[in-house]
Amino acid sequence: MSGNVASDTAALFAIAFEWGLYGISVWMFVGTTKELLFGISQNRKMAFIACLFFLFSTSHAIIDLIRIKIGFIDKRESPGGPALYFSDVKEVLYFIRSLFYLAQTLLADAVVVYRCHTVWRPISRWVVFVPSTFWICLSAACIGALYNLGLATQHSGTGPGVEIFAFAKWVNAVFVLSLATNLVGTGLLAFRIWRVNQSTTEFRETGFMIPIFRVVIDTGLLYTITLTVTLVLFEAKTNAQTVTFDMLMPIISLSFYMLILRVARLARRGPPTRSTEISLEPTTISSRSANWSAPRTYSRHLEESDSASVRSTQKVSTSVV
Repeated sequence: MSGNVASDTAALFAIAFEWGLYGISVWMFVGTTKELLFGISQNRKMAFIACLFFLFSTSHAIIDLIRIKIGFIDKRESPGGPALYFSDVKEVLYFIRSLFYLAQTLLADAVVVYRCHTVWRPISRWVVFVPSTFWICLSAACIGALYNLGLATQHSGTGPGVEIFAFAKWVNAVFVLSLATNLVGTGLLAFRIWRVNQSTTEFRETGFMIPIFRVVIDTGLLYTITLTVTLVLFEAKTNAQTVTFDMLMPIISLSFYMLILRVARLARRGPPTRSTEISLEPTTISSRSANWSAPRTYSRHLEESDSASVRSTQKVSTSVV
């Protein structure tokens, strides 16, 4: 056993947190698919991806529930009991749940890279080279991790149990590369949104994109913090990593749903109104010497600039969803 937390105790806490977050994700999945299919942000491609997230997280949650039943009921009288069962990664169900986790991780990071590519494409297609490279390396690490877990699964039921820490180099590679892909991709996406916001604030006190910028940062931080804590606990070789690891599945889905729902809500509210209205009518300023009228062309220039800002904002916000 590793760490000061028993594997069966960690499994109980993990299933409680996972299913609690999973329940929230189900509610948000319904709202997300409704929005993507019938709402203001219709996008069938993203609706299909949302269904994949729901499929992966649901499958993972059900498998963990089955493992709880096997560990605490079927294996309670076996040598080593539930603690040995939950710490042994040679079990077939452990391999299957790992498969769903790695598939969802690859999908989530691919979505981040895709969004980054979409918003940066008009400026430079080379910007996404770094996150794309990280994602390719992550794919290789996932394949390596699955291959080694598969080799261990072939000896299921024979010999002593094998803990997940025996595959530390592969697990660390997956965690670090996923973290790097997410940080770089989200950072580039947020920077692009911030730059668009700067272009919309030339004649405004409040930019259009700051709320979307905050949403992107919030959803990125939610996943990044959980993954970082999991990596730290795994490096400490404590079974407490099981709790945060199982929380990652619903959190990945929640981050995806949350971004779409919050951006759609912002889209319904529309861009912020001007704090000081600029009229198209000439403004007359009287003085002792002369009367001066502000030209209509300047006011029209402001309106044209605002219209271009709105179009740019709508394009970027659509790309985020």
